[in-house]
Amino acid sequence: MNKFAMIASVAIVVVVVFVFVWLRPYAEERLEIIMGTVCSVTIIEKDTTLREKAFADAFRQMRIVEKTLSVFNETSELSIVNKEAAEKEVVVSEDLYFVLDGGKKVSLPFERGI
Repeated sequence: MNKFAMIASVAIVVVVVFVFVWLRPYAEERLEIIMGTVCSVTIIEKDTTLREKAFADAFRQMRIVEKTLSVFNETSELSIVNKEAAEKEVVVSEDLYFVLDGGKKVSLPFERGI
């Protein structure tokens, strides 16, 4: 490792440690059970109002995903598709389509034995 890279690495570590120690009193972690597992969110923010909003936004987004994709919830969009798609055509949301399409693209090489 050249001298510049070593100095840069040490400087980055010092800055990260300093910021972590300086902001540590403003870090707060909250846990909620979403999609059948414990989800942890840590927010580092001095302003308690902004911190509360960030927690609310983070867990709201996770609940939206849960409402769409959870197999643990019989009323989720994915559960409804699993029940009804074999019998009739089912229209899905753009978000669910994106996830299913991505899963299909990932799985195709394995189905072909690649």
